[in-house]
Amino acid sequence: MTAKRVTRSLPFGLGLSLLLLCGAASAAHAGGALFDAAGALGANSARGYRQRIAAARRADARSFRVVARLRALLPTLAKQRRGRGVTVLLPLAALGASGRWAMADELFFSGAGQGTLDAVAWRGWRVSLLEAIGRLRRADMAPLLRAAVRHDDSDARVARAAVEALGRFGDPSDVDLLVNAATQRGRDAHQLLDALGDCRRSAMVTRLTKLLATPGHDTPARLSILKSLGRAGNAYAWRTSAVRKSGEEQAVRSAAAKALIDVYATTTDASERDRAATSVLVVGWSRTPQLIAAAKTRHPQQSESLDSLAKRFARSPVR
Repeated sequence: MTAKRVTRSLPFGLGLSLLLLCGAASAAHAGGALFDAAGALGANSARGYRQRIAAARRADARSFRVVARLRALLPTLAKQRRGRGVTVLLPLAALGASGRWAMADELFFSGAGQGTLDAVAWRGWRVSLLEAIGRLRRADMAPLLRAAVRHDDSDARVARAAVEALGRFGDPSDVDLLVNAATQRGRDAHQLLDALGDCRRSAMVTRLTKLLATPGHDTPARLSILKSLGRAGNAYAWRTSAVRKSGEEQAVRSAAAKALIDVYATTTDASERDRAATSVLVVGWSRTPQLIAAAKTRHPQQSESLDSLAKRFARSPVR
């Protein structure tokens, strides 16, 4: 991929700036833009990654140049941003699978430090790299993302991006790591809990359901758990081959729908009820009417409210 093609994904007016850059980011420092993965991986594993990165640099130097140029462009992006954040996700994602080694090198091994970047641009850079790697779902990136989740970055949005990226791999063995990272976050826990639903496996839905039954979670955390159940069972997500290959669609979506309906029928918090209803519609499970009917039997005092949910579901285009 040429730098010219990458600029098509950038905001208007920045393409020329990218092409004019010399391509060198600020001086590299020990570790990477996220943290030094070498210590977290162990000497042998770190050596193996460095060797693969070196081989990739020889085979696909273009990706490394593009990553460096995007990093060098961040100050310009920060000055011209109109919203709250800075992102270069699209041009990073456009590099494809071969570009993952350049991104991994930047994040975990020899990336540039924050330098003069403001906090928003620095966050946007690291989040963009994590999101781009997560979207690829390449097994050789999983150990790095596990290390990133364990690292527990001080920036909650960066920590969330790591959880979301690893969750996309859908490995049931990562459920404990992901849930522990979220629940141990403290007052920022809701930001990470909100991302757990990207791990669309029945083991994750089981853990999310248990979290709802565990006392002590404040309202933002509970709302995030309800949102994650909706993400886990999201009807549109389950139409993609990357998600459906797990073979757990029925288990995940039915369990998520049931848990959400149970909360809808039992909570006394209006915000939780609204969030549960919205997530039920996002899941769009075909047997939702039967689940609602069963909930009416268990909670007859909520029959009218559950009838209202059934009517909303019947009008919903999501199935």
